[in-house]
Amino acid sequence: MDAERVLQFLVNTIKVRGQVGVYGRSIGGIAASHLVKKFPKIIKVYVGDRTLGDFDKVVENRFNGGGT
Repeated sequence: MDAERVLQFLVNTIKVRGQVGVYGRSIGGIAASHLVKKFPKIIKVYVGDRTLGDFDKVVENRFNGGGT
């Protein structure tokens, strides 16, 4: 996942130490929340701005008659 590679770059190449925050807007909130779950010791703050909580459910509702 691209978001993981960005975080790895920050930690391994730029040598960012300590905890960081992530921001995800709209569909980017899915990637940001993935980072929070996978790297809880590195991510201190998560901001989800108008994001989708569960993209699978959005797709299911949209294409199975649950949405407009």
